[in-house]
Amino acid sequence: MAIKRQRGFLGWEALISYGVWVVAITATLTLLLPRAMALREAMQIDHTLRQLQEQSQAYYDQQVLTTRCLPQTALSLSDLPPLTDDGLAHYQVGYRQGRTANAPPMGIEVTVTVLHAPSLSTVAAYTDPERLLPPQSLMYFTPLKGDLPDWSGWNTNTGCLL
Repeated sequence: MAIKRQRGFLGWEALISYGVWVVAITATLTLLLPRAMALREAMQIDHTLRQLQEQSQAYYDQQVLTTRCLPQTALSLSDLPPLTDDGLAHYQVGYRQGRTANAPPMGIEVTVTVLHAPSLSTVAAYTDPERLLPPQSLMYFTPLKGDLPDWSGWNTNTGCLL
């Protein structure tokens, strides 16, 4: 009985099996990696968006305490603490004003302009914007939170507290 000696490191069966695994893993990574990167970008944009909304609410509260007036007209990124540039999007922030004169703003609008067009659909799906603005912008709205415990000192003509 003659013993057949294996030549080389791997037999044909093992070589084919490892080759199939390498091709399968490469194909899976090729498909999943771009989606994972887009999801990571969406999560980062969502984090920055929430940070802007919280800072805008705090700024409005501070302005009401300082001016003693509920109507506030202007809000921009320069009024808020500086953001670290994420390189993913440009942001704009402002108040959404109602039609009633001398009333507080209805809420805060944040417009996000996504720099990478392929990420737009993933960001929109992950963050649920109020509106899509062509070509690459998303608009988010957050109502202002705040109640006066006593409305008796509020002057409806000026919108300020007495």
